[in-house]
Amino acid sequence: MSTSDTRRATVIDGDLYVYNNMSVGGILSARVVRGRDAFQGLFRTSLALNTFRPSPLVGQWALVMIADREIESLALGEVYFCEEDGTWTDAGFQSEIAGVIEQLEGEKTARETADRALQTAINAIIAMIENGYVYAGIATPSTTPVTGKVFYIALQAGMYTNFGNTAVIQGFNIFKYNGSSWLHDALIGISDVPTYDSSGLVKSGGTFNFVMKYGSAFDISVYFATGGDLATYANLTAALTAMNDLPEAYKRGGMTIKFKDSDGNYLQYRLKTYEWSTDIDDWQSENADTVPAENSDNLISSGAVYAAIAAAIETEVTNRNEAISEKDYAVITDEEMDEVLAEGEEDEE
Repeated sequence: MSTSDTRRATVIDGDLYVYNNMSVGGILSARVVRGRDAFQGLFRTSLALNTFRPSPLVGQWALVMIADREIESLALGEVYFCEEDGTWTDAGFQSEIAGVIEQLEGEKTARETADRALQTAINAIIAMIENGYVYAGIATPSTTPVTGKVFYIALQAGMYTNFGNTAVIQGFNIFKYNGSSWLHDALIGISDVPTYDSSGLVKSGGTFNFVMKYGSAFDISVYFATGGDLATYANLTAALTAMNDLPEAYKRGGMTIKFKDSDGNYLQYRLKTYEWSTDIDDWQSENADTVPAENSDNLISSGAVYAAIAAAIETEVTNRNEAISEKDYAVITDEEMDEVLAEGEEDEE
């Protein structure tokens, strides 16, 4: 052991064991920190895992990338854990790192968007006050405003006839009088239903109603509706062709779609693959047939199968009976049969 008076540094060339608590007032630098229940990191291969973490403790775990995956994508990782000191075990399942990261990034983006919108509103109000504008109150569609160097805040959607016949969406709006007319600035919009690629806020109730009305399946017929009329498609192939024109955000692996067919029926399909695909063999039908149909991928109830089999058997029995009745047979009575037998006996004598 050696010491230094410069920073009272102590170097120990060996092992140090602390059996009670230890406090570090500065930075703890260590090549490897071993401890139970500790995540050991992400490794490109299992060989790398065993090379750099050769002696795991029970409770430790790590991720090993799947072959042919780039680190930048972090798509999936195999989970390895230690259930016996010194040995890594493949848990046999994958951790969807990409999905977790995407979800967190989405939440982060949403919060940042809301924060920016709020900050924009605050900055706008501060700027008007610094320029000598006076806050005149909350305006509604029926408000008769005062004139002068004033500004109003409008939260309610509607037509503000006394503010230059301005149509306002629900949210945070500012009306500012410039001496001759009213200037409108929509700072934060609040939508009734979710809208793709919108940076505005959306009502919780609107989101609930949207999901309850349209379900979790993406409705292609509603998206491409024109003039209030739903778009119709002859089959799954036609519906997938229409989706080629959609933004990539709409096309995800594992998604469910539905559409109205040419007969007026709604059909629904689920994508079985992790990545987006337009191959109809990758889509599982979630529709139901009332009777078995040739080359159909739809589901069917066991009762319908039973009824179809029973009907087929009844038809076969009926056909056989009709075939038998059409044949010519010689029919004799019991008395006539006795006479024939008696004559045979006389001939033998």
